[in-house]
Amino acid sequence: MDCTKKIENFFRSRKLAIFLISLVILLSIIGTTIPQKSQLKADVYNAWKNTNPQQAYIYEKIGFTNLFSSFIFVSIAFLLFINTAFCTQNMLAGAFRKLGNYPQFQNKQYINRLENNSILKIKKEEEIIS
Repeated sequence: MDCTKKIENFFRSRKLAIFLISLVILLSIIGTTIPQKSQLKADVYNAWKNTNPQQAYIYEKIGFTNLFSSFIFVSIAFLLFINTAFCTQNMLAGAFRKLGNYPQFQNKQYINRLENNSILKIKKEEEIIS
């Protein structure tokens, strides 16, 4: 039981959400500046590879030429989805709890004793609305 609570708290963490969003942004910036094999035609990618052989070799070794379809990027996006689902579920549960308690708040003794009418004076027409 304690292990599941720790896992739930981990995925509900806003710090985790900020970290994952930052990683997705960083990897997206890298993926848009480095040519991606899956997004370019073969002749365009090969032309870039021929003009930049050293960079192409390094980026292919690191795995940056297939970044958006890589296991790392997909895993981070999936973790962000799970984190968002847990946070949303937590916020909705709190909102429904507050919504369910609202009628009880109106039934309190001090609320019932308040006056239910007030007088408004309108300067332009000088009539009293009650």
